[in-house]
Parts: sequence; C-alpha cells; structure tokens
Amino acid sequence: MRNLGRVGAAVIIAAVALAALAGTLRAQPGAPGTPQLIAEFAGVKAVTRPSRDAIMGFALPTEVREILVRGGESVKKGQLLVRGDDAEPVAGLELQRLTAASDFEIQKAMKVAELTELTFARTEQARAGGGANQQELDRDRLARDAARIDVEFERLRHAQQQIRVRQFEAAVDRVRLTAPFDGQVDQVMVDVGQIVRETEKILRIVQVDPVWIDVAAPTDVTVA
Repeated sequence: MRNLGRVGAAVIIAAVALAALAGTLRAQPGAPGTPQLIAEFAGVKAVTRPSRDAIMGFALPTEVREILVRGGESVKKGQLLVRGDDAEPVAGLELQRLTAASDFEIQKAMKVAELTELTFARTEQARAGGGANQQELDRDRLARDAARIDVEFERLRHAQQQIRVRQFEAAVDRVRLTAPFDGQVDQVMVDVGQIVRETEKILRIVQVDPVWIDVAAPTDVTVA
C-alpha cells in the first residue's frame, strides 16, 4: 500500500511539474526539438508529451514565399502560418469568382425565351385567324421550347461556376499552411525562398495545454 501511495504522490508531483513545463515551453521562442521530458518524480519515471502534435508540409512542390510565425509563438486554429507560391491559383480564384458572380447569360436566355413566347403566341393567334400556316406555328413552338431549355442550361452552367469557385479555393489552400488547432509553433524548418518538395517537413505545431503524462508503475507494486 505504501508503494501505491508513492505512485499517487509521483503523479501529483508530475502534474505540478507539467504545468511548469507547459509554461516553460511557451516562454522559449524558437526552442527546437520535441517538448518531451523524461524525469523521475518520487522515484517513478514519467514521460511527458504534447496532447496534440502535428508536423505539417505542402501537398505539392512549391516555393516558400512567406513565413508568418516563428518557433514558440502561440497560434489559433485556422491562422495562416506559411504561404507558398500562390500567385497563379489566387489569380484563377479571383477570375472564377467574377465569372460565378455574373448571371448575364441567364438574363440573356430569359429575354430570348420571353421573345419566343411572344412570337409563338402571335403566330398561334394568326393561325387561328387563317393568317399563318401549320409549319410557321410548329417552327415558333419549337423555338419557344428550345429557348426554355437554354434558360435551364444557363442556370446549370451558373451552378457549375459556383462549384468551380470551391475548386480554386482548394487549389489556394494547397499552397498555404494553416493551424489545425490552437497551440504553439515548436519549430519552423524552412526559409523564405526555399523550394520544397511535397510532404517535406515545413513546421511543427504542438498543443501543451494540457500535457499528457505517461507514468510506468513500479513492478513491485501489489494490491493488498
């Protein structure tokens, strides 16, 4: 039972030490390496590690254009950390947004449909009075039906343009690294202007609040 008490005391001491460790990690900008500590508390070894840990890289080869954080800096989820060569996808995204925002083609198709509706109505009226033949009536009816289809087609194309905006947004995201969670930047592993390959390590971000602790219980501990 004394051994069990010794382990419990070790856990409490380790927990206090972890709080101090987390503060130390946050207070050391640029400190490289893993925020992990192997120490002995009351005769029991304990291993501490971040509760969350991510080593980040780009999904495609690119040039590092901007580094917005440094080691030891606290970051929020979604915050931009490193920007690659995004000039082309950004330009494509801006152009696509302009295209998707315009409904001129839909308006044009609707006007044409309106005209064909009017033409067909007049031809139908003329046919009833003997002023138009069946061929003219059939021609104007088909033109009206085709114009209606054109309106729906332009609406479909407009919806597709909206989807392509999201595709361009994804292309921009592939050359930008954002924080996946609230935490601290442990280490930045590249410099501005460096050409990096896909999956090459760019930076490491950790979350040390809370910090996990692994305590191995002594083998001589028994339950009475």
